[in-house]
Amino acid sequence: MKKIRYILLLLVFPFWGQVNAYAQEVKDPDISFMNARAIAFEGSRTVARDSLKRILFAYPSYADAALLIAKTHSWDKNYDEARKHFNRITSVDKLKKEVWIAAINNEIRAKNLNIALGLANKSLVHLQFDEELQSLKGQIMKKLNKGRKRMSKYKRKERKYARKRSIMVGSAIESFDKVYDPMYAATVQFETKSEFGKIIPRVNYAERFNSKGMQYELDTYPVISKKLYAYTNFAFSDSKIFPKQKGGLELFAELPKALEVSGGVRYMRFADQSASIVTGSLGIYRGNYYASLRPFATTTSNGNTVFSGTLMGRKYLRDPSNYFGVQLTYGFDSEINQFIVDGELLSETTLFLDTQRIRFEYQFSDKSSDHLFKTHLGVNRQELAFDAGNYVFSITAGIQYQINL
Repeated sequence: MKKIRYILLLLVFPFWGQVNAYAQEVKDPDISFMNARAIAFEGSRTVARDSLKRILFAYPSYADAALLIAKTHSWDKNYDEARKHFNRITSVDKLKKEVWIAAINNEIRAKNLNIALGLANKSLVHLQFDEELQSLKGQIMKKLNKGRKRMSKYKRKERKYARKRSIMVGSAIESFDKVYDPMYAATVQFETKSEFGKIIPRVNYAERFNSKGMQYELDTYPVISKKLYAYTNFAFSDSKIFPKQKGGLELFAELPKALEVSGGVRYMRFADQSASIVTGSLGIYRGNYYASLRPFATTTSNGNTVFSGTLMGRKYLRDPSNYFGVQLTYGFDSEINQFIVDGELLSETTLFLDTQRIRFEYQFSDKSSDHLFKTHLGVNRQELAFDAGNYVFSITAGIQYQINL
């Protein structure tokens, strides 16, 4: 028995010495507390917490020091840590109103309104007729009801948007520094959205080198699941400044950490040959920013393979309908800008032209987002189709208008 007492004395003695040292250091806990509180209000809350811990080590029942430690964590937005300290206090003293109020406000600041309401109800079990706690509970319920109404309104707007139809018209011009005359393009498209996805029929018009042509196109974005959707495309034209037929199929998947990946193929058939394109994308969202990388590997029917890639970035403004963007393209052009070979206009020549592009775009809307406007401006460096190794520079500019019906 004596041995057990001796062992316990050895175990306790070092801590007793520390407690005694803190007790001598904190001779007057009230003065030490006032000094720590002043330091906390000045912003040095880590230093203040160290002083408050010394007070509690020497005087474990000094409740004000424990409460101030919890409050300083809440002020520093360490809401989870603050919650632990508040819970320790309320588990011992359930009648201290100041602690309940501070604990409830900690959850409000953390935007945990349901937890805050639960604490308010719990506090009123012990302090039934306290007007301040009743008022705080009413404020929380008001915020919760407002949030539910806003969410309900958002969902109704989202459902309405999912059924929206829109019409878009656009035009663009590309002007060269030599050799070529300006090229013009115009587009008219109709878009309809539903819970099953989007359907977009489109008519494209182009005027290049005194030749005119039209292309008829259809895009669809069928929804497969919450995290999975597809893209399909089909187009045809009887003009030699467009591919006779083209199509595409791609699958998109949303991943954790705001990532999106895709993989798919494109196919184009020209007058004398065809081309198959393997492509994919990796996109990432970070706050109001979005970036994506898309490579292309194009193989023609005669066995030639060429590569290109596009890097795109956007900064969203007040909503996804408003943004600034930049797009960089390097390598063999896959955008099908048609040029001349030996005096004949051939749409497939662009597959083998070395190209570098930079394009800036800005889209904005009115307050209702029913009217969208988009402008773009770009600079291009393109290899001459009839003079390999020599390049022509051009500037592209365009504008689009979309009305949501």
